[in-house]
Amino acid sequence: VPTYGKVTFGETGLSVAYPGEIEKVKVAKDKTWVDLLAKAARQWWKANSERRPREKEPPYTDLPFTNNTAPTICTENLTKDMWDGMFGRITAGKMRIYHCVAPTLANKKPGIQVIPPGLPDLTRVGLLAADEHCYVVFRELFDPIVRELHGGYDPVEGVHATNLDPTKVDNAGPDHGIIVGCKITVRRSLSGVAAATTCMTLDEKAEVEAVAVKALQTLKKTEPWAAGQYFPMLGSDTYAEKMGGCTEEETEVLKADGVLFDQSHCFDTRDFVQGRGVWRTKDKQLHVLINKEEHAEFVAQGPSLHTCFQNMSKALLGTDKALKADKKHPSQWAHSPSLGFITACPATCGTGMVLQITLKAPKLAKRPDLSALAARAGLRLIEGDASAKGDQVLLLCPSPLGVSEVEVVNKALEGVAFLSKYEKMLAGGRGALWLWDDHPKVCVTGA
Repeated sequence: VPTYGKVTFGETGLSVAYPGEIEKVKVAKDKTWVDLLAKAARQWWKANSERRPREKEPPYTDLPFTNNTAPTICTENLTKDMWDGMFGRITAGKMRIYHCVAPTLANKKPGIQVIPPGLPDLTRVGLLAADEHCYVVFRELFDPIVRELHGGYDPVEGVHATNLDPTKVDNAGPDHGIIVGCKITVRRSLSGVAAATTCMTLDEKAEVEAVAVKALQTLKKTEPWAAGQYFPMLGSDTYAEKMGGCTEEETEVLKADGVLFDQSHCFDTRDFVQGRGVWRTKDKQLHVLINKEEHAEFVAQGPSLHTCFQNMSKALLGTDKALKADKKHPSQWAHSPSLGFITACPATCGTGMVLQITLKAPKLAKRPDLSALAARAGLRLIEGDASAKGDQVLLLCPSPLGVSEVEVVNKALEGVAFLSKYEKMLAGGRGALWLWDDHPKVCVTGA
């Protein structure tokens, strides 16, 4: 009997993961553990093609977060009347409101990081869209959360512009001589498929994998530098061209290069290796994570912000064109005029982009008020180990709804120029600098 998923023994008998919940299998006197194991395996086998968290929502009073001592943005906005009003609604993808809150309720992994680091108060969102239609069907809950996460942006009347033209980026010269590393991450979800949370079926994971990889493989036709290879997870049997996944040696290389993700990065860990993998260009300038937190996560890294954005722009525009041009299975990234590119997490809707910059600024790095100075530059200091590297500073540029990709990059370059100016002044021996031209109350002192 084929076995799928995790099967464990509990106090009441055998337990098997079954459509997003745990179904208890009672122990009968005339049954052995072998019989129970076989029954559990058959249940999981049957559930593979219809793995949904629930068909009916529980009453509001039965939700675990109603008595939660650590409220989320979701629980701060969700009321019983609101829950009762959305109760019973279903999206075009057959998703209900419970499917949107269930992934965060079910997750018990303290190390999971779905929201990009450095964004304050976003690790407690508590809500994920189960498909692209949830933002409209359950808008009385999603709209206030989107407004809070995106600085008051109106998800009803607002219009989000997309601009991926690298020629519109300012300051085409070297990145002010202070940038030593850049990382641009862009998240995308396919339209018409359940989000990459606990709502995806195994068939949907395989479909996303096949469609996304096919689009990525076409990039080399127009961009020779983008010629790459797909590495399915070791042990995966969903990618026909490489059954069994990548080799152990390839897995170790991907781990060493820091591009391979594990179960701690995903909400849905059932059949973890199936339908997941990493597509990577031969020059390692770009890689794409398949079915991690979203259907596809594009990552461009390098020392130049301009080069990273140019590569990212070509990859995004190229795959979008390839998806729509597929005659057999045409598709596209989930998108709406008001929300831009739609992702499962409300925090990353719009551009879907997270821009991180590493600066070499030994003088500013010693400043205890560096966070406030970075905010003055329109950037956010990423606290913790990542920014505690001696003379290096790790920063993030916000990418809210209503702001295009080019505008985000230009804002980041302006912020870098601001910090570079005063880093050079401090390095020149000035003991104290009054930033009078920029703000009459800001003073930077040097060692």
